[in-house]
Amino acid sequence: MKKRLVIVTYAFGSGTHPNAKRPYLIAKYLVRQGWDVTVLTMTGQIKGEVAEDSDGIHVECIPSFPFY
Repeated sequence: MKKRLVIVTYAFGSGTHPNAKRPYLIAKYLVRQGWDVTVLTMTGQIKGEVAEDSDGIHVECIPSFPFY
């Protein structure tokens, strides 16, 4: 049975910004170690869309809430 992990982060992806790159690299490493990784993020995709990164990372983009 695979270990499972959910990462919740505002920014995610292989871009150059450290806030997006760190969670991506951690998720990529854990997938290589046999973990099932799901990422909840607010950036990088169409809201509500679910995708699987080419590295085996499941990514779900959630809507942001306005803070007034």
